[in-house]
Amino acid sequence: MSKELSRSALRAGTIAFALALAAGPALAQDKPVELKFAHWLPAAHPLAKLGFEPWAKSVEAGLKGSIKVHLLSRAATGQGPNHYDMARDGIADITWINPGYQAERFRDIRVGEQPFLFANARPDRRRSTPGTAAAMRRRR
Repeated sequence: MSKELSRSALRAGTIAFALALAAGPALAQDKPVELKFAHWLPAAHPLAKLGFEPWAKSVEAGLKGSIKVHLLSRAATGQGPNHYDMARDGIADITWINPGYQAERFRDIRVGEQPFLFANARPDRRRSTPGTAAAMRRRR
């Protein structure tokens, strides 16, 4: 009797799992998710036209319309330094920022601005991020 019970439980569980799998995509496609992408460039800027717009369309096409990307240009969002805070505060879901606009906030980015870390401009495989970090500590 326990074998019959376990078989019927297995059968019922399999049917329930199959129904859940069949119903999942139908429920997931009810309403597309809309993401707001904010950037601080004018709408006519080449990067906005040739970079952001095709990227947004490729996201929508690649995900078959389940995600829509709404582009917000400088006219709608303001200056570049504000965009990190806009993402943090939920005004925009995705933002394009320039860490150089807020150098004190993004201190690690300054590593790339330090002079004389390398003897020449050729790639050197012996150098790595930990070595650069050590050079930064010695300069302080």
